[in-house]
Parts: sequence; structure tokens; C-alpha cells
Amino acid sequence: FERSPNDVYYAGTDGKILHYNGSTYSNMSSPINIEIKDIDGSEDCIAMLARENGLPDIGLQSNFLSLDHQSGEFENIKEQIGVFPDGPDSFGSIYSIWVYGEYAYILTYTGIWKFSCTTKEYELMWAREEIGSGKWYYEFIRGNSPNDIFLVNTRGVIAHYNGDRWVEDTIIYDYYWSQLIDIMAFDVTPTKIVAVGQNTYNKGFIMIGRRN
Repeated sequence: FERSPNDVYYAGTDGKILHYNGSTYSNMSSPINIEIKDIDGSEDCIAMLARENGLPDIGLQSNFLSLDHQSGEFENIKEQIGVFPDGPDSFGSIYSIWVYGEYAYILTYTGIWKFSCTTKEYELMWAREEIGSGKWYYEFIRGNSPNDIFLVNTRGVIAHYNGDRWVEDTIIYDYYWSQLIDIMAFDVTPTKIVAVGQNTYNKGFIMIGRRN
């Protein structure tokens, strides 16, 4: 993630985090040792998602991290073992993050949570049952504003929040209903959404949506 040409963050396997200050790279302290899958940020907030399956004794682990501006280090805000929630404030498995302003929107098994990088408080914005039909598990979140948020899942179903309600688009699923789509990257602009990955038959897949 690039906040400016002199403030760039890189993340990858084993929880490794690098920072580039415009002239040199340096290793940052990391509170985790599993693969970092997603990173996003703004001037006021930088957040990361770490997620890894097949770990000894515990299986699936996912973590939500945010950059503490006072210490300059990433903090482990939330850790989830397994898929299902284990309490009223539990996220369940964490899938993706998107940052707007000081807030990180966290897509999880239980729904979408909103985290303030300033106060370090979080709240459940939409339970999974409130997002469209409630029957889909979404795996990526991106947006243009809090009133223009998109989700996508491994069936090619897209959900959009327009500031009033969530609406699902199943046109890709209706065509490829018998296939899983391994979405590897997802991004949006005010006029376009793009998802890339591969289908069940290991063929490359690009999904593009445009606004008139």
C-alpha cells in the first residue's frame, strides 16, 4: 500500500512487513507470523488482514491489524481461530478489509464490522443476514465511499450498498452456476469494478462491471 512515494508498505508471508521511506527499505515489527492477505489504507488509517489455513492444532487463523500512529508499529487488534464466532463480539473468520478515512471496514463470517483507527473501537454495521439474501459468504470488500461499497464471492455474486440498502447481482453466478471462481484480486473505481482469478478448470477469469 502506498500512502505517498515516501511512505510505502509491503506485506507477505510469515507476517513480514516492509516499509519504504523513499530511499531505503526497513523491516517493521510484526505481531503475527502467518501470511498477510490484504492491505489497504488512507492518510488516517492503514490496516492489514492475515489469514492462513492448515496450521498445526488450530487449522484456520485470521487476524486484523492496524497501524498505531503513536508507536509507528502494527497492532494485532483481533484474532480469530476457526471459521465460526465464539462470542457476541467475535468476528468469525476474517476475509477482507477496505479503508476509508479513519475507518476500516472488515468483512467477516458474521458480517461487516467498522473499526476506528483513532479510537480503536469497532461495531457491527451489517450482519451477514442483512446483506442481500444473506445466503452468500462474501470474500472481498472494496468501495468508493461509505455509500458505495462492493462485495464479491467465489460464485461470482456481487453485492452493492448504495447508501440505503444492499442489492445482489447474480448474473455471473447464473451463467457459471456449476463452477467456483477463485477470486485473487478485486478493486473498484467510481465507474468500474474488476475481479480476477481462475475458475474450477484452472482457466483465467476476468470480471468487469461498468456504470453508465
